Amino acid sequence: MEPLPFCTVHIPSKKKKQDQNALPPTKKRQVARRGQVARRGQVARRGRGRGATAASIHPNPAPVCDPHLQKSGIPFLPLFHETEKEEWARMRLKCLDEQLKMVDDCMENVLRTVNSALYDDVLDFVHSSTEMRGSNKPIVIDVEGTDSVCQDDVPFHLRTQFTGLTTTAPLVYRCIPTAVIHVGTSVHDHERIYSQLVDNLEEGGRCHVVKIRSKDCVNLKSAMKHIISKLIPQTLTEQEEDESDVQPTKFAPYDPVQLSLWYKERTKRSEDLDSHPLELVLLFEDFERFDCDIIRSLTEIFRVYIDSVPSVFIFGTAWTRETLFISSDVATWLNVEHFDVASPGQCLDELILATLVDNVNSVKLDKRTFEYLRLRFEHHNLSVSAYLDSYKMALIHHFYRNPMSHFLHIEHDDPSLNFNTLQPDHFLFLRTLPSFRQYCEANLEQEWEEIFSLLESDEELALALPTFADDLKFNAARFSCALRSLLEVLRRACEGSSSHLFRKHTVRHVYQESLEQNLADSLWVQNLLKLSRTLSAEEAVNALQAFIELTNKDDWKDAVESDREAAIGFLGRIVKGEVDCPGIEMSRMLETFWRTSLRPVAELPLEELRYVSCNRNLEKTFTPDMRNAIVTGLGAPHHYLRCDAGTGKKAGCDMETDREVIFKLYLEAGKMINIHDWFVAFCNVVDPKDKQDFEELQTRFIQIAMELEWMGFTKASNRKTDHVLRLYWDAYTGED
Repeated sequence: MEPLPFCTVHIPSKKKKQDQNALPPTKKRQVARRGQVARRGQVARRGRGRGATAASIHPNPAPVCDPHLQKSGIPFLPLFHETEKEEWARMRLKCLDEQLKMVDDCMENVLRTVNSALYDDVLDFVHSSTEMRGSNKPIVIDVEGTDSVCQDDVPFHLRTQFTGLTTTAPLVYRCIPTAVIHVGTSVHDHERIYSQLVDNLEEGGRCHVVKIRSKDCVNLKSAMKHIISKLIPQTLTEQEEDESDVQPTKFAPYDPVQLSLWYKERTKRSEDLDSHPLELVLLFEDFERFDCDIIRSLTEIFRVYIDSVPSVFIFGTAWTRETLFISSDVATWLNVEHFDVASPGQCLDELILATLVDNVNSVKLDKRTFEYLRLRFEHHNLSVSAYLDSYKMALIHHFYRNPMSHFLHIEHDDPSLNFNTLQPDHFLFLRTLPSFRQYCEANLEQEWEEIFSLLESDEELALALPTFADDLKFNAARFSCALRSLLEVLRRACEGSSSHLFRKHTVRHVYQESLEQNLADSLWVQNLLKLSRTLSAEEAVNALQAFIELTNKDDWKDAVESDREAAIGFLGRIVKGEVDCPGIEMSRMLETFWRTSLRPVAELPLEELRYVSCNRNLEKTFTPDMRNAIVTGLGAPHHYLRCDAGTGKKAGCDMETDREVIFKLYLEAGKMINIHDWFVAFCNVVDPKDKQDFEELQTRFIQIAMELEWMGFTKASNRKTDHVLRLYWDAYTGED
């Protein structure tokens, strides 16, 4: 029988009531389940009286939106005191969606690229384990007549210590191949890594992967039931039931015999398509949280059924590197091979290159915002996913509050939305940008007529905006190409004998420094240029070929065309032998290219439109002040509860009201607080007419007073036993 739909109550009729004793066990459970659903439905209907609210009827009521948003249908508020046109707000939302999609795609591609070797090694490990074992046959290595067995003759996942082994009997391997993947301590990144690993394993159709978590394996029955339910569908069509040999109703939902029948059926179906055997892979995502007894029992079961169900274990570990917390006998049943994912720092560097360097059209981060994200990554969580979430939040802040955040995405030829259709408030916003004011002040003496027209006429500014946009894209392309070439020279230097001098300069640190100053003036870049002067003719040719190949990228080709032609001419002169010291001339060429391309952000007009500056908002979101949050929750609970701001009262909010009263009395006290006077004042506020039970009021007061002591607001005093010492003295108004 198909399961009941959500919130559907099925009550059997009294006239057609069946005798439950005459029903089979499966039918009895279904009838009992219907009765439970019916009783819950009756209780829910009885609770909906006249005073029932929308929240009590619907678990997640729709949030109340602004009337303008309901009318326009977009989640962005119009700026300029709600005078912004709806078309521009929709364009900002469209640009935000494109940027968020680009960031997600870059994240998936980066993780797949940096961990491609890991995925391929694990796939080879799984395939070789089943192929060497044979189709449903144990592995037998005959060592008769030999003094010892060489490890090179045994598959790498089945190797053990054969030193000094002398025997005349064949070695039978009934151990389970096990891959231990060290995914690192960043739990936020595990889901993406495991998802890509499963996709890579299931791509060929030979592997059937079951993801297992500790929360699904409370005991052995629940673990086996979870594994079987992921492999064998619970509801089959009539045609599939006729063709299938697996009959789950004849066995318990945790019986491993079902796995044997399932594998036999799958093998029959795949014989016509592929001659390779099928593989069952069990992926333990959080292996360190599993109970050792459950791991032992699962290992025993799959070791017994290894002939009929060839299986492979994959353990995902976060903390342990070489040690598995399993018993010694279980360790003898597993043939373990260790694998490592790429480090979080390497993943972050590749993500920065993909989003902030290589992509010219992406929105960048200014120096303070990027510094906050980098320090939070290095000193707090080492999580690439957390960095990505912070980056997305920065993009949301940028496009939500910046009316010209879509500046670089405005098409010149679009008749509906172009620079000529901007509102007067847009032009006023552009004139107040610091970079625009610096541009006007720098060119005021030479081109004062043009500067005056840009400040006075909106039409003249609209005509100049396409030029500013093209200049921004041109400089962004040169900046990306120059930074990439610098990182390539840095990588070559780290591979040489002077690697200890430049090893600390990672991609994220180099990008951070490029936002603060011109990298050509940096000391380590000058040392890098000095090192390049010692290059031989052959090394200079290889470096120039790499530079020419780098400048041939489509996004950078037009911006660095002159530099590429100069490099090609210089390469030809080196090949002909016309250059005596190629290293020195190459160093001069790179220094000129870097100095003209790696300019700071503030030197370009309207550069703020492509750089996000919201480090304070990110700090409030991802690094909140817990002390102030607690004080606000105690003094003004209406900020966090669905209560009226004036009274703070609501059904079920009595304890919150008591905390607010006691905390406000606490703020009015001095250094020493008399507990009896504090309690009397509390009773006068809560129960001025003495209608409530005295013991109940005393219990409520003691509970909240102990909570304040536990949170560090009060402390017991040895001088006066009936007093407590006040520890919090910051000014608090109760408004924010």
